[in-house]
Formats: sequence, C-alpha cells, structure tokens
Amino acid sequence: MKPAVPARRGQDEAAAVDEELMGPLGFSVDQLMELAGLSVASAVLAEYPPGAHRAPLVLAGPGNNGGDGLVAARHLHHFGYTGVTVRPKSGPAADPQLPAHGPAVSDRVHA
Repeated sequence: MKPAVPARRGQDEAAAVDEELMGPLGFSVDQLMELAGLSVASAVLAEYPPGAHRAPLVLAGPGNNGGDGLVAARHLHHFGYTGVTVRPKSGPAADPQLPAHGPAVSDRVHA
C-alpha cells in the first residue's frame, strides 16, 4: 500500500516554513536545497525504479528551485539512473544565494 500523499502547501506556507528553518532552527540555504533535492530523488526512486526507468529528464532553471533540481539530478545519478539535466537559462543564477557548485553538478550528470 502506498503512503498517503501529504497536503500541498501554498507559496505563503512554504515561505513561512523556510523562514522558520533558516531562522530559529539555523538551516542554511545549501542544507535546505540538499534536503529538497534528496526528497525529490527519493520520490522518483520509489515510483520509478532505475531498472525500469533509466533516464529521467531534469529541467533545472535558475534560482533555488533550479538548484533543487540539480541536487535531485546528482542523487538520481548516484541511485543508478542515467539522467539528463538541462539548464534552459544560461548565465548567473537569478538568486545570488544559489551555491556556486550548482552548475558544475549538471555538467557531471549529463547522460
């Protein structure tokens, strides 16, 4: 039996969670990005095992959401997928807090 899907959160709720995590709990943007990417990759692994689905496509744009995508692509690669990562917008990230190592991850993950 599959676990229940958690309720979706709106943008305001997600922002409030981020503020709490980065404020009193002391998480960094990099740590949250790593956790988000790992969560996405783990969900893909659970639903689409690498034996049957070898090449997921990760579209990662600029900013923190794009960073989450690059982290997910790295984890998918380590899980045994031969994924393809596409960064539709080149140049510097729209968010200056995006880790400098982000774009290099996509270079290593291409199939």
